[in-house]
Amino acid sequence: MSTGALETYKVNSEMIKKLIEGVGGSESNTTRRQYFRYIRMFFRWCVLEKHIQTDPTDGIRTIRVHPKEIQIYSPDDIKRLLRLCETKYPSLLGFFCLNVFAGLRPTEARRVEWSDLNFETKEVYVKPAGKTGSRRFVLKGADTVWVWLEYNKSKYPNQPFNPEKSHEYFQKKLRSDFGNWIQDGLRHSFETYYHNLRRDIPEVVYVMGNSVGIAKKHYVREVTKKWNDKFWTLKPTP
Repeated sequence: MSTGALETYKVNSEMIKKLIEGVGGSESNTTRRQYFRYIRMFFRWCVLEKHIQTDPTDGIRTIRVHPKEIQIYSPDDIKRLLRLCETKYPSLLGFFCLNVFAGLRPTEARRVEWSDLNFETKEVYVKPAGKTGSRRFVLKGADTVWVWLEYNKSKYPNQPFNPEKSHEYFQKKLRSDFGNWIQDGLRHSFETYYHNLRRDIPEVVYVMGNSVGIAKKHYVREVTKKWNDKFWTLKPTP
């Protein structure tokens, strides 16, 4: 038996189940199933190539995921994150502004170019990719994202909206510097604060590009008026 660098013969079904169940995010069941399919394909190949004798994915019928309460960031946490972008990672400022104040998924915000942002009508265009599709929206009653985007554009007028290289590397560095990173925390925070601001589920759902069920399950929750006011009045460094 060839053990190889990965020592695949040591992997068992419980290890695989634990790995898949640990995939984070409130909307990740489809992702978990995809991960499991890829893992199963890999171990089927290992059996065919005689690297292992038995497939550890055999017998796994369901992946049980225990629901977890979402976590959000306080306005002070968000302020610290944005100040970190301003001082140390300015090339990521636009990216994180869209995560924080417009609720874009990281994969969506990463595709944004300056031409996708209409500063006159204050409309955000989300390019299509895979299952997420495309959408255009204007945040009602909240211009905070545009305050930050206008600041970013005036500060770095000749820079692309997103880093052209090493995007993921800079994200990892920032998350490490920030500490206590919450999986999907920025998106969860935006939707919670936006729901508290607007009290309009269909509007929140359209902006976020998710379902009414997901919104009601995770984001119809209260934050204090002090927190909500502080979040929506965060400003760039003068």
